Amino acid sequence: MIKNASAYPNERYGPLYCQDVSLNWPYDPQQCLLPRANSVHGAEATSAAVLDDDEEFMINPVFESHMRNLSNWSVGPAFANAMPELVEGVRIKER
Repeated sequence: MIKNASAYPNERYGPLYCQDVSLNWPYDPQQCLLPRANSVHGAEATSAAVLDDDEEFMINPVFESHMRNLSNWSVGPAFANAMPELVEGVRIKER
């Protein structure tokens, strides 16, 4: 892709990738962020926590670690079908 960047203009590549990318986070989406007050004291947030509009949040360190591991990222078959020449460089996962 880098060697032939002009073959993958952002107008074509960007929407396909963004619509089909997944981090494959196996937990409740609310676990991506932790209330800053709770995290400072070492308590974990729960998905049942009530979110206050004024509350400050931080990225859950477990989510950050998961996100930084590229093997957790995948795209779906729509991306593979549209750009089969890039399949070798990405993980394809049926949704």
